Amino acid sequence: MNVQRLVPILLVVVSILLATGCSYPKTSVRATEENSALVFKGSPPTARVRIDGIEAGLADDYSGERSLVVIPGRHVVEVVDNGRVLLREDVFLSAGSIKTLNVIASEQ
Repeated sequence: MNVQRLVPILLVVVSILLATGCSYPKTSVRATEENSALVFKGSPPTARVRIDGIEAGLADDYSGERSLVVIPGRHVVEVVDNGRVLLREDVFLSAGSIKTLNVIASEQ
């Protein structure tokens, strides 16, 4: 085979390999982990929620119709009203779980 005929064929093969090797991957990564949620029952209207020391709003806002969405895992949950801790609980939430916390029953 003549070298002059071989050069164009090699250029075509190399071009095809470069074009296919530089394409975007055809796979994708999807997060399958679902968030968890907390619901607070029996809290005074002015009681506030803290998750891991971060204020998350009024406990009464998350009394069932709405829930407080949190990432799965271990959390320290506090419900405080006028400086008084009504509830402090260490909770573990699995993916997709909804946990209801009864505030009045846990008053200190």
